[in-house]
Amino acid sequence: MFLSEGHKYQVVFSLWFCFYLVLIAAQDNITDPTEVEALKAIKERLIDPNGNLSNWIRGDPCISRWTGVLCFNETLIDGYLHVQELQLMNLSLSGNLAPEIGSLAYMERLNFMWNKITGSIPKEIGNIKSLVLLLLNGNLLTGSLPDELGFLPNLDRIQIDQNHISGPLPTSFANLNKTKHFHMNNNSISGQIPPELWRLPKLAHFLLDNNNLSGYLPLELSKLPTITYKKPVSNIRWLGSQSVLPVSFRRIILPEKYPPPTKLLDLQSLPVTALQSPSYTSLHSSV
Repeated sequence: MFLSEGHKYQVVFSLWFCFYLVLIAAQDNITDPTEVEALKAIKERLIDPNGNLSNWIRGDPCISRWTGVLCFNETLIDGYLHVQELQLMNLSLSGNLAPEIGSLAYMERLNFMWNKITGSIPKEIGNIKSLVLLLLNGNLLTGSLPDELGFLPNLDRIQIDQNHISGPLPTSFANLNKTKHFHMNNNSISGQIPPELWRLPKLAHFLLDNNNLSGYLPLELSKLPTITYKKPVSNIRWLGSQSVLPVSFRRIILPEKYPPPTKLLDLQSLPVTALQSPSYTSLHSSV
């Protein structure tokens, strides 16, 4: 079968046009430029003694597979590839976390565990609404917990244990309706546990031992429906006790029905002399 000259040109043009479309599609298969700049800013703020991030200066983060950068397999609706995970665990990294990290808007997992990162936790992390795992434990982080972390609607786990975090627990954490695991032990967190945390419907692990918490263990925490393992606290007064003791509650299982608090819990303790019995008074003095 022979093609006319016109048909030949038509076939050649069709093949060329298909090749052009494939080429254009390949060119579009790159990482979102905003995220590329964010990754470069992150690297600039880090000290990398072992050169683990040496390939972060070559090629495209997703196409060239930069160390610790995991991307979605396909472009999203904007035509770009996006960072899905930042896995930089145990790489001897120091320095601090750049605020540009908040520009990784599609990221689901942020893992800087077991490094030597200093400085504070950037409030811009609160911009990453897709974030599921926030893993920063085992570093040298300081400062207080940003309120913005309480507005991460998809967060399942926050691990900031074994750092030097100080200041109070943000009441904004009561908004974390999907968060099951709070690992915040071994820091310098202070103040009282916010009673608003009883609103958390999914909470399973709530670790706060070895901090500087004070005040009262909120009775509202008894309303948590799913918590099975709780290690709140040193230096918490229990129901108005007159002494403050270092306490670590381990493997506490809340009963299915917890009696509601009554006004009796707010009554002031009576002095021993109210017993009006010298024998009881002497017995108490000998204890």
